Amino acid sequence: MSKKSEFIDSLLEVKKYHQRQTRKIKLLMIDAQVEGIAPINKKESFVGQWFYEQPLSREYLGSQLYEKLEILHTQWHMHYAKIYQIFFKKSGFFKKLSQQKPSEFELDKAKAYYGDLEIVSEEFLSTISICEKRLHALSESKFSAN
Repeated sequence: MSKKSEFIDSLLEVKKYHQRQTRKIKLLMIDAQVEGIAPINKKESFVGQWFYEQPLSREYLGSQLYEKLEILHTQWHMHYAKIYQIFFKKSGFFKKLSQQKPSEFELDKAKAYYGDLEIVSEEFLSTISICEKRLHALSESKFSAN
C-alpha cells in the first residue's frame, strides 16, 4: 500500500471514529448505557492522537484545512465535556467513573449541548470530505518525498 493510500485510510478511520463517538453521545440522550466513550482530553482521543502523532498531516492537508479540523475538533470536545459532566460522575472511595441518570433539567441541558455538538460534528465531517478530495488530488510524489 502506498503512503498516500495509507494516509487516506487513516483519515477515513478518523472519520469513522468521530461518527461512532457522536452516535454514542446521542445514545446517552435516550438513556442507553454506553461503553468506550471518548476521553474528554482532545489529545487523548483517537482523533487527537491522529492530529498530533502524524507529523505530516499539516503538510498533506494544507495549513488551512488542518487548522480548521483542529479548531472543530477542539469545539467538539468543548461541547462533549459539558455533556460528559452531566452523564458521568466520579463516585465511591476510589473515585470510579460511573454513568449517572440525569435529572429532567440536566437532560434538557445535555440535549441543547448535543445540538451544538451535532452542528460542529457536521462541519467536521464536511471538512474531512474536503480533505479526502484534496488528498486524492495530490500526486503520489508528494507522499514519497517524505
